[in-house]
Amino acid sequence: MKKLLTLLWLGIFSHLAAFTQIPDDLGIFDGNKASLDVMPSFQGGDLDTFRKWVNANVVYPQLALENGISGRVVTSFVIEKDGSLSNIEIIQSPDKILSAEVMRVLLLAPAWTPGTQKGKVVRVRYTLPCDFSFSDDAPSTENEQKTPKTPNFDKGIENYKQEKYSEAIEYFLHSLGTEKHEIGLVYIYLSFSYYHLSKMDDAYGFANRAVKHFTPISEYLANYKDAILDALYLKANFDFDYSQQRENWKPYALSAVNNYQLIIANFTDSLDAKVFQEINMRCGGLKYILGQSDYRKYLQNGGAEGQEMLQKIIKTQQNPTSTNAKKSTQLIKDKSFKINP
Repeated sequence: MKKLLTLLWLGIFSHLAAFTQIPDDLGIFDGNKASLDVMPSFQGGDLDTFRKWVNANVVYPQLALENGISGRVVTSFVIEKDGSLSNIEIIQSPDKILSAEVMRVLLLAPAWTPGTQKGKVVRVRYTLPCDFSFSDDAPSTENEQKTPKTPNFDKGIENYKQEKYSEAIEYFLHSLGTEKHEIGLVYIYLSFSYYHLSKMDDAYGFANRAVKHFTPISEYLANYKDAILDALYLKANFDFDYSQQRENWKPYALSAVNNYQLIIANFTDSLDAKVFQEINMRCGGLKYILGQSDYRKYLQNGGAEGQEMLQKIIKTQQNPTSTNAKKSTQLIKDKSFKINP
């Protein structure tokens, strides 16, 4: 009996150990819990080494100083197979200004040495806290006092207009949280800059951050109407593209529809006729693919292309064949889309 119990306990512990080494649906291991064959390393150290590097590079934002903002920012990120950081997200934060500063530092971080499991390089996600606090009337991140950096947003705009996008990105990243510029505007310009460099995942990431920053839009609409329109339109168009390109298309399609509807509801008076029709056409086409019954009114407002798509759909419904299974994306794919920042 004792031997049997021992074997059962060994089996349970073996199962738990194996469980910590199981990646999620995206093939990403949890670095804070998993015990891989070789864990990722940063400059010869581990996550604690990286935490010290982050603290050494974080600057206490001037706006946070002026407003007495402090607290803990908790972020998560993924160490990719090439050692770069991706999927940087803010999980918890007392204020968007502090979030932007931590985001800036993580985006500028040097590459890691990736982890491996069973001889294969793997993706690993980490969660990391960063504390902003005041001590003896002086600001600190952990125990180190910081001096805000020189404002760089305007120089970023200058470089962007000169099509020096890599230089613009450096200025925009350094301006995050350290200047009296709306953080959402910086996110938009970063998205445009990465787009021009054909770094689409980075461009999409900042478009997504811009939309999140301006949510709920009712709080920002009076002062940042044009910026919110840019953010929604950019994010919706990225989602539209990804809904046509990626196997896991549905979340992108739903996101695009949601943002197109926000644009139609709040910004119709700011759109020229061609853009208004284009948005309605895409929104209606995606709604049809998603099985949403109100797709017709959007296609009817979609100009000649929207009307053409609606007629194709009607014919397909009247003559159901094996090709009806292709009702899905081809009708939309025929209307190719290009972002034009």
